[in-house]
This record gives sequence, structure tokens and C-alpha cells, in this order.
Amino acid sequence: MAKRNIYINEYDLKRLEPLLYDAAKGKSMTAKYVQEFQKELGRAKVVKPASVPAHVVTMNSQIRITNLDSNEQMIFTIVFPKDAHPSRDRLSILAPICLALLGHKAGETVKWGIPSGMMRLKLEELLYQPESNGNYDL
Repeated sequence: MAKRNIYINEYDLKRLEPLLYDAAKGKSMTAKYVQEFQKELGRAKVVKPASVPAHVVTMNSQIRITNLDSNEQMIFTIVFPKDAHPSRDRLSILAPICLALLGHKAGETVKWGIPSGMMRLKLEELLYQPESNGNYDL
């Protein structure tokens, strides 16, 4: 995983920390990705929800991405595990693809290690971000 500077709002961080701590204790592949993401959170710029830049992926953001290796496009919302419904395009933050994208900006290309190699994703568009719509407590 490439080192990057990420933004996270203090409200999301408060809710994510215990969730990530519990997920990182396991021996699964998810635990490996969560542990890497926890390292990135240590370098994150923590800001008040109203100060999150409008083009940054946050919790409950809806995004459109392109897998640059397959040209497949996807639209989904990054949610907390209790709200995940993959059939409704609501993916858990604990999914490796969501961990890879949180904190990134629209227009960026993200490289992320997966069990079968490296995935390259283009963050095409941020369709909805709660903070830029005044929703600071989703």
C-alpha cells in the first residue's frame, strides 16, 4: 500500500478506532488490511467534520470508481459494518477496497495490495459526501 496523507473527521475517527482495533486482532486477510490502514490513520490529518475538503472520501460517501485493470466501473457507498448491504451497493469500511479509498480525493489513482496482486483503482467521482452536504453526524 502506498503511503498517503489522508483526512478523517474526528467524529468518524472516534467511531472507527474501536472497530478497527477489534478487526485487527484477528488472523484473517481483513486483519492484515486493517492493520495497514491503522498505520495510515496515525499519519491522518484529523479535522472537524465541517472542515473536511469536499472532494475527499469519508464515511458514508458514495463514489464511482474504475478498476483500471479490468475497466469495470462501480458505484457504492462506504458504510460502517452494521449498515453494509452489498446487494444495495453499501460496502463495509472493513472491505479492503473501502480501506484503500477512504481519505483519497476525486481524480486520484489508488494502488492497493490484494491476495492476487495489486489492484489499481481510479476514483472517478465523489457522488455524495455527507460533510459537504451539512450532514456531520452520519
